[in-house]
Amino acid sequence: MGSASNSLPLRPQHTGAGITLDYLISRNLKYVLAVDEKGSFTAAAKTCYVSQPALSKSVQEFEKVLGFPIFMRTPQGIIKTAQGSAFLQRVRKGFHQLLAAVEWVETARENRDFLLGTTPHVNPRLISTARSVFDEMAAKVKGKLEIYTAPSQELLAKVEACRLDAAFIHLPPADQPYFHKPQLQFVTVATERLAVALPPSHALAQRHGPVNWQELRRQPMVIISKNYAYLHNFIVSVCRRHGIEPELQSDAMHMPQAIDLVGAGIGFALIRECDRRGIGARRIRFRQLAGDPVQLETLMAYHRENRAPFLFALIAALSPGKHPSLFSSRNRCLNLSA
Repeated sequence: MGSASNSLPLRPQHTGAGITLDYLISRNLKYVLAVDEKGSFTAAAKTCYVSQPALSKSVQEFEKVLGFPIFMRTPQGIIKTAQGSAFLQRVRKGFHQLLAAVEWVETARENRDFLLGTTPHVNPRLISTARSVFDEMAAKVKGKLEIYTAPSQELLAKVEACRLDAAFIHLPPADQPYFHKPQLQFVTVATERLAVALPPSHALAQRHGPVNWQELRRQPMVIISKNYAYLHNFIVSVCRRHGIEPELQSDAMHMPQAIDLVGAGIGFALIRECDRRGIGARRIRFRQLAGDPVQLETLMAYHRENRAPFLFALIAALSPGKHPSLFSSRNRCLNLSA
């Protein structure tokens, strides 16, 4: 079972440009050793099941990284340089140990703790699903699931820096810098319809049926604090898009507090329909909004180089087919850097 935390350990950094230890071996050392063993690039390419130009290019790139040539290309064939011979002698001596070390690293990656970030406002079913998936994988994956709570922008910064494996966030505005970070990948995990929460004494609560947006003009409003900028700005932008300038009466740090303020008669609030569960005793009146439904989108952000098995198991578990109640529209994978 996972635990909640607000302090993060240092995370192993993902290597740049998609280069992993396995990539280093398969694309460089294995090719170099094959050329040395077969005595030609053509024969080595057949052994490695790649084209000769591709193998030759990889070896040349590796030689640039090393800073010296391993092979001299001559009309009569290839000849190892003095530095190349010394290098290959050392490589062969430690090659099997290196393979064993890489296997150990990959096993350690699979068995480490998984750090999942979340804002305080995401649907609780997302967290419970993550815990269930992790429990199901407990026999295969050692370690534990750690939950870290913070605003969306902070979570995205930590995912980018590999301090978090993934994070549940609300869809950021298109002009936000993290929207276009090429190293970040986003998957839609929930789309939830907004409704109006009203004090029982409010005039709009005295009748049934949807509430027209224009009926909310100049009405006192309760809204999530600016500390949670993405959700706050989303609600404000939705109001303005429907011709309403919010009359902010009070702000709340989380959704239950916003609902408490509504119940106290401070004003109305726009909340997700899932927030209605378990609060009937507070005597809040809920009404749908007239017109096209307004949906709040929740994303899971992760670093595109992250290959943790639990990450992809969680993505599969949160698909619309598995949890249709989380979706008002179809799940999709978003490359927001495009």
